[in-house]
Amino acid sequence: MAFKTRSKSSTVAPNPAAHLRGISNRKIPDVLPHQKVILEHYAQEAVDLPDVAIQLPTGGGKTLVGLLIADWRRVKDKERVLFLCPTRQLAAQVVEQAKDKYGISAINFSGRKAEFNAADEAAYRRGKAVAVAPYSALFNSNPFFTSPDLIVADDAHVAENYIASPWTLDLPSEHPAHAALIGVLRSTLTKRDIDRLEGNWEDRFAVNWVDKVPSPVVRRFHDQIHAVLQANIPSNDQRRFAWRAIEGHLSGCHIYLSSRSITIRPIIPPTWTHAPFNDAKQRVFMSATLGEGGDTERLTGRTKIVRLPSPDGFERDGVGRRFFMFPTLSLDDNEAADVRLRSQALATRSVVLTPSSLSGRNIEEEIKARLHGYEIFSSSDIETRKSDFAATARAVAVLPGRFDGIDFPGDDCRLLCIDGFPGAMNPQERFIMSKMSARALYSARLQIRVLQAIGRCTRALNDRAAVLVTGKGLVESLTDQRRWKFLKPELQAELEIGVEQSTDASADDFVENLELFLADSDEWQDVEDAIQEIRGEADQETPQYFADLSASVSEEVKYLKAVWNGDERKAAVAAAKVHSLLKHPELRGYRSLWHYLEGSAVDRLKAEDGDLVADEAKPMFLQAKNAAPSVSWLTDLAYRSNLAGKADETTKDDLDLASQVENIASNLEALGSTGQKFENAVAEIRRNLRSDDGSTFERGVEVLGGLLGWESGNSDADAAPDPWWIGATQLVVFEAYSEATSDRVFGTTKVRQVITHPTWLAEKLPHTASLQKTAIALTDAAHCDTGGPVHLGDTLLWTKRDFLAWSDTAIETLRGLREDFTNNGDFVWTTNAMQSVEDAGLTLQAVVSSLPLAKEAFIVTGS
Repeated sequence: MAFKTRSKSSTVAPNPAAHLRGISNRKIPDVLPHQKVILEHYAQEAVDLPDVAIQLPTGGGKTLVGLLIADWRRVKDKERVLFLCPTRQLAAQVVEQAKDKYGISAINFSGRKAEFNAADEAAYRRGKAVAVAPYSALFNSNPFFTSPDLIVADDAHVAENYIASPWTLDLPSEHPAHAALIGVLRSTLTKRDIDRLEGNWEDRFAVNWVDKVPSPVVRRFHDQIHAVLQANIPSNDQRRFAWRAIEGHLSGCHIYLSSRSITIRPIIPPTWTHAPFNDAKQRVFMSATLGEGGDTERLTGRTKIVRLPSPDGFERDGVGRRFFMFPTLSLDDNEAADVRLRSQALATRSVVLTPSSLSGRNIEEEIKARLHGYEIFSSSDIETRKSDFAATARAVAVLPGRFDGIDFPGDDCRLLCIDGFPGAMNPQERFIMSKMSARALYSARLQIRVLQAIGRCTRALNDRAAVLVTGKGLVESLTDQRRWKFLKPELQAELEIGVEQSTDASADDFVENLELFLADSDEWQDVEDAIQEIRGEADQETPQYFADLSASVSEEVKYLKAVWNGDERKAAVAAAKVHSLLKHPELRGYRSLWHYLEGSAVDRLKAEDGDLVADEAKPMFLQAKNAAPSVSWLTDLAYRSNLAGKADETTKDDLDLASQVENIASNLEALGSTGQKFENAVAEIRRNLRSDDGSTFERGVEVLGGLLGWESGNSDADAAPDPWWIGATQLVVFEAYSEATSDRVFGTTKVRQVITHPTWLAEKLPHTASLQKTAIALTDAAHCDTGGPVHLGDTLLWTKRDFLAWSDTAIETLRGLREDFTNNGDFVWTTNAMQSVEDAGLTLQAVVSSLPLAKEAFIVTGS
């Protein structure tokens, strides 16, 4: 065999922009001016920094910038370079662009490590090619990439779940560890929570439910939790890797409960424990935003990331042109769905983004019923044969949960339909947003997801697409003029025009406007001129509270490092520093979380060594409770150290009210602040309560209790109670004699039944055994037998007439709360709701306090 000839060394370019010009087989002439500015700035100021963030918006050439930095350093320093993408499909797309457009040597390392090509492995290790892989290829327990020198993390703003996955233990309800863990925690959970976790519920509002096991409870059951997880996650289970990563650090993790699943994870991923990521010379985070407010640090577990600014004036520019359509600003849900289908027929090829598989299936059924001859493409179809979609004359791609990562530029698609909000992506986000009233923390992250969603079809300057938006949360977010000032001027102008054209519009108006837009008509050119004028007058602002979030993030990472290593004193100090820096009123909920985390660290100090500083735990929990009234168990922590000791009556009332309003918020979130669901539900309750049939009346009582935020039920068993309502610390149970008029007698049988109902509940529903129980005779009957008063004891009397009046007040109060409802976890709404519920006498304690004793209210008649 002949000796291999060594290639002569070439001169290394002074920066990544110049590096491209030295690649002879590239298909593009040069980088764009804004890319040149960023790349030269990187070479001058950031090449030796450990952590760097570079912002370029959707369509701004972010991938090319990242690839040029990677390839320049590979050539200049002979470094091992790893370019990370969220998905395999995106990794393949990046490799294709690198080779075919830019002339950069890149290798796709998607798939199983055992299947990697030996020559490819050698090329990466010797610095002969850029390795491109999904995040999961690095963030796992045994990665192939053990010692990269440079890591370029593309789309870092959507990478949190990927990065946190090695330390995230997800247990679905069918997993044996799920049931075992519920068994350990059962005494600390409500019956309603257990039903939701186990999937045995008929609660239609439970789909969005999320909660957290209080850290003092985790500490108290630490050994049992560890034992059941160790025993129920076998060695051949993929979850074993996450369990091994966190098993020695349970005190540094949080247990989140959600419908049919349990998730255990730290609040910030401890990436400093993952050597392949931590030991790299540099990490470059490419993002559609700079991660304002320290969000990129929270996502990646880094203490400080230096952000390279965008070129002057670049923040004003947009990518492509979007025409927004908001049918529900003028039409009801059914009419809006009809506009979507007519628009899809007009555009012939469209994409639908929706948050859930269920809504995706519903949309597919509508398309099959109304758009005959249209081929429906799924997410997997698009990933494997996107070109087929672009080549199909009549097609709809329905993509549940795919708000980023799949692009449809140019003529691929001119109509994008988005049905619903790309909100919280994991139980931790949902808990902090909805329960801790801390949506401000994720405002930038949520905004990025929305921007990613609306930009799927506008990837270049000459792209044009209509964006038809439905779904309450997303429509409210995009049409809220108060939020526009935080968006790019181009998007502000597009939204303003979209709202203007969608107001007081008929279904025909929407379809006609879409036709004019798609045709790029003269009428549309007038609208285009208006967009340009609005853009020129608009400015983009940054929320004031971002400064506080940026200042606190390094202390947040310090906290996690301390608690991860079991240093509760350092953790408490860091948590205190965090909440002292979170001063802005918008951060009240997030500040509450850090009061709670400080209190939890101090609580552990007391438990472990009797440290006197632990006396401060209860005030910290109280401060957390006052700022996050949606978290009912914070009331318990605030008044009872380590959840031990007896709560006083004030504590019980607070706990009942907090739990009730928390559940009312979940109900309203599910029913929606617009549309007919709420009115249909209350209309059915009213019909049932005015029925002459006893069973129908009881069904009305049961459903009304559920709508008011209580666990409610009924039973058909002999001698069983009629409906019951269960709160956090007390319950009421009814014996309903609804068909009786005032001249009727509440007989001996009824008396015997009502007085035994509390005992029946305690036996049949063990979780109610320790609750305060009150039996209520619900009837207009005014008489009882001679022996009745002796046996009625503390039973109360609620006349049906008064109950119906009370139920009307309850429904009107709920209607008022619904009108003001924005989202679950809103501090102002929650505080006002608590006051409204109390003022209207809608708490269990108010009910019990307002009713007379039956033995004193009944008129005694002869037997």
